[in-house]
Amino acid sequence: MKELEILLTTENKALKDAIEKFEAKIDQLSKLVIEQNLIITKQQHRIEQLTRQLFGIKSEKLPVQPTLFEPLPFTQQELAPIVPEATTKTVASHQRREIKKDPTSLRYDLPEHLRREEVVIEPTDIPEGAERIGEEVSEKLEIKKAEIYVRRIIRPKYAKADKSGVVVADLPEGPIYRCMAGVSLLVQILIDKYLDHLPLNRQIERFARQGVKMKDSTLCDWVSAVAKLLEILYKEMTREVLSSNYIGADETTVKVLDPKIKGKCHKGYMWVYLAHDKNLVIFDYDPTRKKGVVGEKLKGFIGYLQSDGYAGYEQFSTNESIVRLACMAHARRKFDEALSNDRKRSLHALAMMQRLYRLEHLMRLFNIDNEGKNKLRQRIAVPLLNKMFDWMQDEFLKVTPTSTIGAAFNYALNRKEELMEYTKQGHLQIDNNLVENKIRPLAIGRKNYLFMGSHDSAQRTAMIYSFFQSCRLNNINPEEWLEDILMRINDTKQSELHTLLPNHWEKIDQKICRK
Repeated sequence: MKELEILLTTENKALKDAIEKFEAKIDQLSKLVIEQNLIITKQQHRIEQLTRQLFGIKSEKLPVQPTLFEPLPFTQQELAPIVPEATTKTVASHQRREIKKDPTSLRYDLPEHLRREEVVIEPTDIPEGAERIGEEVSEKLEIKKAEIYVRRIIRPKYAKADKSGVVVADLPEGPIYRCMAGVSLLVQILIDKYLDHLPLNRQIERFARQGVKMKDSTLCDWVSAVAKLLEILYKEMTREVLSSNYIGADETTVKVLDPKIKGKCHKGYMWVYLAHDKNLVIFDYDPTRKKGVVGEKLKGFIGYLQSDGYAGYEQFSTNESIVRLACMAHARRKFDEALSNDRKRSLHALAMMQRLYRLEHLMRLFNIDNEGKNKLRQRIAVPLLNKMFDWMQDEFLKVTPTSTIGAAFNYALNRKEELMEYTKQGHLQIDNNLVENKIRPLAIGRKNYLFMGSHDSAQRTAMIYSFFQSCRLNNINPEEWLEDILMRINDTKQSELHTLLPNHWEKIDQKICRK
């Protein structure tokens, strides 16, 4: 009997140990399953995002748009400072006559400033005694091919009567010493390359079709020479941008050939700085994305700095001279990406952010000044933001922090103060989209030229993009600006260089001699 008790005790202990081992194994497997599920969820989300980038719609509009009769998220009293008083106007009644339109005709009037070339077509058989009572006029747009021509500069020489020498006119100096290309050709090459995204090899092919053969090295030298000439103006524009009190910053990648790297391109970075109050933007290339790059560039800057959540900008959070602003569009994008993970919460967050943007849209629509914007944001946007962040804080506790929706909540909550900073001053922007819009031409360009030939070439590209995008900011024709600048820059004093910048430039009202 005693031996049986010992045997049972031994078996019970062994059974207990086995059960404990199985329970530990089950716990281990459960944790592994949870971890694997998280990985699978993240991978599925990543696949969905990549599929959307390749085949889906790029728009981030709210999936469920508000209905026509949905009330605005503001009361009538709150909107009173925005909406102008309605005025009535009495007009005479009339009957509308239906006019049949020619489906092949243009739907808008042709510009009046275009030269008109008239062609008169008389009827083939005009009856004897017929009287002309009017005419039918039709207008069609035509174009003449660009002409490449040679401008010969002839300088007659005269021998002095006393045979003491020869008199000859001085050769007009061009912007680039001993350059075979005239200003008009240099301008056209840069416009085609950096505005119309036509790589130099395609330009060479186009010249060849017109019977002019050029080497790629020749065009590269011309572009390099123009960029070198404009370096001093680029430095002046950089100084003016950094003297601004409100800068939006962003960066994007570019592929660059590097002889040190075999078989692939180096991934460099194009940094963009938009001075809102100066109406200027500068591009600056750097081979890396280290935080020291933006830190060195903005050294000495004082004012508002708006950017995305890149860690390189965090160094400015402790700088008392700089006030950080976050980008609401980036916070919104996180919830747009989380739609497949948690549609209900994502839609609610997107709807609240949409109300903030609708307020901004109304203020732009009615041209509200900065003082009025500040008052309306304090009255309307601030309560909406507080309500939104309170909701986010409560919901964040109910979701998995590492999930896509959890990451979206975390991104917004960690930047609450920076996302609300724009409501304190009327001239500040709700997001950094104006800077991102300036990057778009570069994104289109790199799809055409694929990569840049060297790090120096990348910086030259940054310089030219800076000038052309600043021209667009100031509603200036970049072609006219560049042609004028190339003729004037060598004769402009250092103290007057700022007058050549797009935000100060005034075209001289005289015919430019293309040298």
